[in-house]
Amino acid sequence: MASEKITNVEVKYKRGNEYEPELLKVTGLGPEDGRGDFGPGKVYYQAGTNWIAFAKCYVGAYDHGAPAMIENVQKTSDIPQGVHNVTVALDKDGPTGISASDPLPVDFQ
Repeated sequence: MASEKITNVEVKYKRGNEYEPELLKVTGLGPEDGRGDFGPGKVYYQAGTNWIAFAKCYVGAYDHGAPAMIENVQKTSDIPQGVHNVTVALDKDGPTGISASDPLPVDFQ
């Protein structure tokens, strides 16, 4: 049975410096194996008991009939250094809602 969560989430992050730009790449499959809900979403990191949005995205497909994927990720705020749990969720239900991906530990070096 397909999950109502965003699944297969992968996050790659590399802090920029004077020689290389910052890199943030988030990929994953929309709810119900890409056949369920779609729309604007956010990428969150966990700080204690709170989830803080640090990027916006869209969960959808450009081609009719294609599965919905995480697309157009744009960082919106700074990310503190260290290992933080990260989740991706649709805006309509947020980081603790039914669409939220399972938390994934990411090292923001």
